[in-house]
Amino acid sequence: MPKRRATLILLLTSLLPLLAACLPPNSDAHDATAKRRLMAEAEVDADARLSPRAPNQTMYGDVDISAFPSCAAASCIKSEQFSPSRIGCNSAKLTTDCLCHKAPTPLACSPEAPSDENNCWYQLEDWFSGACDGNVTMVDPATIPQCAQKCTFVALSSLGCRSPTRNCLCILGRQPVIDAVGSCVAQNCAKKMQGSFSSASWRDDICKTGQAGAYDQGAYDKYIKMVHDTRIAVPVVVVLVAAFLLVCVFCLVSEEDMAGSMAVGLTILIIVLALAIILPVEFAL
Repeated sequence: MPKRRATLILLLTSLLPLLAACLPPNSDAHDATAKRRLMAEAEVDADARLSPRAPNQTMYGDVDISAFPSCAAASCIKSEQFSPSRIGCNSAKLTTDCLCHKAPTPLACSPEAPSDENNCWYQLEDWFSGACDGNVTMVDPATIPQCAQKCTFVALSSLGCRSPTRNCLCILGRQPVIDAVGSCVAQNCAKKMQGSFSSASWRDDICKTGQAGAYDQGAYDKYIKMVHDTRIAVPVVVVLVAAFLLVCVFCLVSEEDMAGSMAVGLTILIIVLALAIILPVEFAL
């Protein structure tokens, strides 16, 4: 009897592993183990995606402001003037794309405007160039009549812009810019052309929307061609008419009146020369 009991116990002991394998696993323990494994894998992936930040790096949104000029910190960073909504972006936080490309006047918070001396503006502009990897929007010459382009950029330089950036143009006083560019157009461009370009609209378009449309230089070129053609055609027509009148005068008078006809012819010639000079100017301008 004891021998039979021992055999039965041995048999049951050998069957226990098989029974355990057939039973369903503990679902809670299994889920917890799987969850821990997935979390560990996610942490590894996240660590691989995140770039390490320097210990002394200070961020404003996604923009590194570690080297931001201290002279402008109070007016820009601490006053929230650098927030996306203030500089003209719809993003929740400041991004490089917003700062460097979308904001029309991102440096409007500058405590100082350009001048003939080194001041906070130039430090701020240098920081901006570095933050944007040198990708700084410039004033496009194509938005200005060709006849006034050189004068305009010289004027911006005299107002304090060491380079004709959009930031510098828009930080300058509005009226000085309008007056300077308007003067360039008035001094260097034809009168009829002046009505097709507004220095005020040009400046406001750039500083409110970030860009101004290209000036229609083709229309001006057509005008110049018309002036050239007029100055050639009008004198030719006047001379032909004068020649016809002279022939008529000499054909209709007798020999006795030849002296008088010569005087008439001379008068007509003087009138022709005057018209040949005056009419092209009147037609062209």
